[in-house]
Amino acid sequence: MERIGSVKDDRNGNRSNIQLTVPVPRLFTIQLLMTGVLICTITGCGSLVGMFVLMQGFKSIPAQFDEFSARGSRVVVVCKADVPIKLNYSNIDRELAKYMNRRFREEGIEIVNHDKVSDWLDTNGGIEDAQEVGKAFEANYVLMIDLKSYSLYEDNSPSLYRAKAMAVMEVYKAEDDWGMVWDMEHDSIYPIGHPIPVHEMRDSAFQRSFLLQLSQELGRYFYPHEPGEDVTAF
Repeated sequence: MERIGSVKDDRNGNRSNIQLTVPVPRLFTIQLLMTGVLICTITGCGSLVGMFVLMQGFKSIPAQFDEFSARGSRVVVVCKADVPIKLNYSNIDRELAKYMNRRFREEGIEIVNHDKVSDWLDTNGGIEDAQEVGKAFEANYVLMIDLKSYSLYEDNSPSLYRAKAMAVMEVYKAEDDWGMVWDMEHDSIYPIGHPIPVHEMRDSAFQRSFLLQLSQELGRYFYPHEPGEDVTAF
């Protein structure tokens, strides 16, 4: 609740303070309406549209591939990394798979547990064939994420953090005889602003921050997201 004060003259010309108690949600709506009126005054014929946007909030940006959210969909995520990357970041493929799992679960997408997928890959000699993995977990889709480049440091500056990654994503679908139905190449840089001196945080902490950002950037291809929510900078 929030109080709004005003001054009023009575019949005898005496002034008195009036305190109105307004629920916060209603107050927020009133503030939006007042802002909408201002937009109406400034923009003229587009005012009603502007006011509607204010009342409804910004619409989500739709997913580029939205089938993961369909009822009955079950998704397996398999991450892999080129050999030169794994020489410096030995578990980066499994770490990224873990973060992607968390991201999809938060969005209500049914995802096969990354530990089970990792155990299956180990047992089967690291086979990364979409059809075999999908059938093993009775999934409808397999998302392959192939890290082609990955680094935590600014170019030629090992004393500064500036993570960079390039990932190729491919979606395979059971109903299409496990053919590839969607693909995308994605580049990521973090942070967008100034690089971070390495003495300010540990490698492990910075990598966690980057994987949170990277998984968000990759995940937004598969579920709606609000404008600007993917922008992270220091």
